[in-house]
Amino acid sequence: MKFIPPANSTQTTLLAYSSVRDYVDVLKSISLHAGYDTPETCLNLVTDGALVGEILRAKDELVSSRLKYVIVIGIGGSALGTKAVYDALRPSSGFATGSVTPEILFLTTSHPGKLEEVRRILESLQPDEFILCLISKSGTTLETISNFEALARYPSVRSALAARLVVISDDNSQLFRESRAKKYRTFAIPRPVGGRYSVFSAVGLVPLAFAGFNIEALTAGARGVFHSFCLTEGVENNMSLVSAAVAHDQYKKGARVFDLFVFSPELESLGKWNRQLIAESLGKQIVKGETRSPIGMTPTVSVATDDLHSVAQLYLANPCDRYETFLSVAHSVRDANRSESAETVFLADKSLGRTAFEDITPAIKSAVISAFVQNGNAVSEIIFERVDEVELGAFMQFRMIETMILGKLLGVNAFDQPNIETYKKETRKILGL
Repeated sequence: MKFIPPANSTQTTLLAYSSVRDYVDVLKSISLHAGYDTPETCLNLVTDGALVGEILRAKDELVSSRLKYVIVIGIGGSALGTKAVYDALRPSSGFATGSVTPEILFLTTSHPGKLEEVRRILESLQPDEFILCLISKSGTTLETISNFEALARYPSVRSALAARLVVISDDNSQLFRESRAKKYRTFAIPRPVGGRYSVFSAVGLVPLAFAGFNIEALTAGARGVFHSFCLTEGVENNMSLVSAAVAHDQYKKGARVFDLFVFSPELESLGKWNRQLIAESLGKQIVKGETRSPIGMTPTVSVATDDLHSVAQLYLANPCDRYETFLSVAHSVRDANRSESAETVFLADKSLGRTAFEDITPAIKSAVISAFVQNGNAVSEIIFERVDEVELGAFMQFRMIETMILGKLLGVNAFDQPNIETYKKETRKILGL
């Protein structure tokens, strides 16, 4: 993975580093000891070989060639990271053609239609053809627990729970304790690790491993970024620090919309994971007496080239409030069956006959970046060598470190989410819970 910041970002990085030097040193020191005692120690998840070993042993016990579905029952940080990796790798793994199983189904919404869809699938399966992953850090997430309980009412599901249910939660939650008492298979989420920082815990690694993805490569990619962050000499070469510094500089200059523009459609869910990470970590209020000052940026995700024909006009017409990061892949799959004929079917643009189809999107990306730069936008680029577990793990760890530093630069706690608790309390009040 390669990060390319806007031109002339060195001075911006040096200024930012001078104000967060001590915090950067704290993050670097995490690599010197194992364990989880602060929220930042989520960065140690990628060095937890014992966890990976435990997950792979569980895979050996539960997964056979008959497994068709891994069903993730979770929401927010309990599902977004897993879905980001799954959606990114499905095309290259053969899932799109139905030639590879198992498939991961995500039961995240409390909409009855989605629940019915999953129920119908489960009703058609034998117990060894599915695994249920019930994931809730608190153990009380309303949407998650209600979805699970609704599924468990069906005899075919309830009778399989002892053998096919995996519960992933904080080991201090009532859900975890009851699951242990019922002898369901459990994995603990370290207490200081928040949901949006938990993709490298059992939250993400268990369902991905069960579905056949290489979790050792995923954590290796993330581990490489963490080691690079800790060991790189020269702050201007430290990509997480540079990225945080540039983002903070753009925020100070008035940018309030931070868009991740992906040039590979399979990376859209990765953009949505990134959206939650930024929104929940950095969207805060600073309260002083009776005054509430909002802090934070609105993260969005755009997908090329579709969104160039829907929202690019708005983006380019309002350059002052935006900071764009373009995410692309250096090596895409070439069409081995493409005809080499230069003759076109239609006469609208005969020159297309001399253009390789796979060269079109990179050309559009370069043109779009040029248009944004000419328009006065600050632009960064992130380039994957290819779409695989290593690059995805690297991107996620890079973004998490960047977000922690950016939170410190903004003066907010990047690990809490006090405002979101309001709707949860109100929902329970309405339901009389």
